[in-house]
Amino acid sequence: MEKRRVMLFCARHLLGESLQNLLGAMEDVDLIGPYVLSPGNIGRIKQVTPDVVLIAEDDDQFEKGSALTTEILEKFPNLPVLHSTLTRNVVKVYTSRELPARSADLEEVIRSLSEDE
Repeated sequence: MEKRRVMLFCARHLLGESLQNLLGAMEDVDLIGPYVLSPGNIGRIKQVTPDVVLIAEDDDQFEKGSALTTEILEKFPNLPVLHSTLTRNVVKVYTSRELPARSADLEEVIRSLSEDE
């Protein structure tokens, strides 16, 4: 069984401990962290080469988590980023991929946005 390397960034120490207990007990997860939710820790991603980054935040830390996600996706575009919060039972998945495109493809995407709403 191949282990998934999960790097954990947390807004609060207690949240980090809880997730560390949960994820650390999983046989197919190699947990790295938790680290403080800080741009200063992004450099560690290159050192530890995770398969996915998990950002656990409070609602009042949303802007900090969003900024960190943006920076991670810019520096590591092939690395998925997961967001989890204390108050909502939702996990958001962010990925960045580049695909070749023509202007007609862009026009189609723009038109399809209004159809989905």
